[in-house]
Amino acid sequence: MSGRIPPASDEQLLHALDRLDDSVPMEDAEVGQVLAGAGIDPRTELARALVLVENAQAQERSERYARAASERGDALRRLSAGVTPRPRAQSLARLRQLQATAPAGSELHANFKNFETASEEDLDRIVAEFEHLLGEKDDE
Repeated sequence: MSGRIPPASDEQLLHALDRLDDSVPMEDAEVGQVLAGAGIDPRTELARALVLVENAQAQERSERYARAASERGDALRRLSAGVTPRPRAQSLARLRQLQATAPAGSELHANFKNFETASEEDLDRIVAEFEHLLGEKDDE
């Protein structure tokens, strides 16, 4: 028994292979002969390794996107929690009230042109954004 501990992670394995590569002085031609003698085609194995790396990267990217989408959904649910839908007329009145209280020269209204034709859900979001931007909350 050699007492050696196998690499615990992919990174440790790569470092071990790198050290091994540095410790065996061989020319490219010699490496090709050794691999051919072992029945290994370097081009085929390199292509296979690259496919494995690309698949691992795609999987990680996919998991990252799924986490981000989940976190975004959670954040949106937290933001909309406690927001009770109000009648359209009440939302429009609240928007006009908020616009009237906006500081002079405020550009807030430019982002919400034609809000009167927006859906009720969009109106609720606009009211919430105005309230947030102006630091106000309707205490109904």
